[in-house]
Amino acid sequence: MFNELILKRESCRNYNGEPVNTDLLLKCVDAARLSPSACNSQPWKYYIINGGENAEKIRECIQPNGANKFVQNCPAFAVVTERPATLKSFVIETVKNSQKWAENDIGLSVAHYCLQAADLGLGTCIIGMVEEEKVREYFGIEDKIRLVIATGYSADEKPRNKVRKALEDAGIKMASAEVSMIPQTYVTLTDEADITNIGRILDLLDDDDDVQEVYHNWDE
Repeated sequence: MFNELILKRESCRNYNGEPVNTDLLLKCVDAARLSPSACNSQPWKYYIINGGENAEKIRECIQPNGANKFVQNCPAFAVVTERPATLKSFVIETVKNSQKWAENDIGLSVAHYCLQAADLGLGTCIIGMVEEEKVREYFGIEDKIRLVIATGYSADEKPRNKVRKALEDAGIKMASAEVSMIPQTYVTLTDEADITNIGRILDLLDDDDDVQEVYHNWDE
């Protein structure tokens, strides 16, 4: 059932390190290929990295300032780039921008990839914090790099419970919801390098399109 699949899919941040068969990764890419796109332009390209030295290189590219440490145990990755979209001439004449819907199309494609991965028993995490220049240097990619999908087997026994479903099962109707983050721990930073690094990490998170909210008790 589709509803079971979307509940099964989650952002996995705990991988067991087990190798992934390349055929499974290709099935995920094929599902991504079948996703809808404007004028069937398919403005994306997937680069599959599965183990070995290249996996080490891409891990380095998606851990700026020590972020995303969980990818150390992830064996496989898909680098997703934006390709020129080939729209019909009358559409281009109207919108004046052939890439107008490229980001939306890539998002749909990535969703298909992740859902197919979940159906195959794989965990995924979409990572937008990517050092593009390093990726270009290591892999010779010229297109715009949109994101990287970490792909592997989860070390968790089962997916996390979705909050909305848990409330509905308890008979609680939800009109709206928000998370209030109340700090319980305070650490005084005195080292100038530590202060600079913390500020840089917060700036990177604020600038990341994949991060909706940043919570911290930082007091300059």
